[in-house]
Amino acid sequence: MNTIKIHYRFKFGSGEKKDYLIQLDPDTISYINSNIDFRPEWTRLGFHQCENCPLSLDHVIYCPVAVNLSSFVEYFKNEISHDEALVLVQTEERYSSKKISLQEGLYSIYGLIMSTSDCPNMNFLKPMARFHMPFASMEETVFRAVSTYLLEQYFAHKKGEEVDIKLTGLLNRYKEVEKVNVGISNRLRAVTSGDADRNALSLLDSLAQVLFFELEKSLESLEYLFKREAVKAD
Repeated sequence: MNTIKIHYRFKFGSGEKKDYLIQLDPDTISYINSNIDFRPEWTRLGFHQCENCPLSLDHVIYCPVAVNLSSFVEYFKNEISHDEALVLVQTEERYSSKKISLQEGLYSIYGLIMSTSDCPNMNFLKPMARFHMPFASMEETVFRAVSTYLLEQYFAHKKGEEVDIKLTGLLNRYKEVEKVNVGISNRLRAVTSGDADRNALSLLDSLAQVLFFELEKSLESLEYLFKREAVKAD
């Protein structure tokens, strides 16, 4: 099966290098876990289960997000967040690179894996994950999140369904995402000695907070992009 490949390479000032390959199913945009049998105790569903988790302990043993993150967490669990690295990202479409703190690089990967792990609270993020944009600024991410949601509403309109032009549904979805971020952070505190993983999740949480603020302010910070000069009469 041809997969969607997103290859992250970290080059540290010490000369150390770390690579991490993410593969997605092209049809479902689900994360393909190449180490699915690695399921440490902290990946069990009941271990710091998210307060909004819709999955039942009677039917599900492991948290899908935690299982998919487990190998990644193990790989970076002792790293320090402020360490700088040259991060290179390769996809089929483009090649990107930026010198950033480790936590910023991990933040991008965390968001990608979590949004494609078939968590019911995160599945709406799969379209954005399909067109992954590493090193995106907060403004760029808000723009993409809102645009993606409105495209979803367009397809709902085509099917004759009710649409949400006021973005109320998007705000509610990100409230649930924030709770997932807290739940995963609680898991990581129990298994990591470095702070890079936890701080990466804090950045994800900051994004949710920024989005709340922007939606409450009717996206005023992006409105300038669509203003047009009034046509002057001769």
